[in-house]
Amino acid sequence: MEERVPTQIVLNVPPGFTAGGRLDSYVTGFVLNATRAKVQKAIKEGNVSVNGRIETKPSYSVAAGDHIECTVMRPPPIRIDPEAIPLDIVHEDDDIIVVNKAAGMVVHPAFGHRSGTLVNALLHHIGASAIEADSEEKLEGLSVVNASLSEPSGARPGIVHRLDKDTSGLMVVAKNDVAHVRL
Repeated sequence: MEERVPTQIVLNVPPGFTAGGRLDSYVTGFVLNATRAKVQKAIKEGNVSVNGRIETKPSYSVAAGDHIECTVMRPPPIRIDPEAIPLDIVHEDDDIIVVNKAAGMVVHPAFGHRSGTLVNALLHHIGASAIEADSEEKLEGLSVVNASLSEPSGARPGIVHRLDKDTSGLMVVAKNDVAHVRL
């Protein structure tokens, strides 16, 4: 299991704030990839304070001037490892790979699916090594137009378009940036 990293989020409710609303809803709007259920759990576990006091009620009514501090556990940056997953390649040339994606396969790594994806299989297919966030290493064999590993769901080297996990079908993958931009 990957080690999660604590991150402190500080929110200052603006002086003219009149919308009111629940603490869980307010905090959820500012935490990337958070669900209301996860924020509710954090509040109940004592990881949220309002005006210097631990608040354990998700229903607390947010008011103008409130100072909210929240500790959230973030997953570590995404690392994509090549995996020997069989691919049904319909066409491949110097610029593109056309893959018949099977139903049940996730297209690219994200917080919920860090392995077993089409991108993991593509990295293996092109003979690439693992790629990590903030790596200076250039990826050869797949476009990096949409490959930002610093974004939560940005680990998409070569991916031109996506299909849902449970959808099968042909996918075009760009092998270089010029082909990717043209597609």
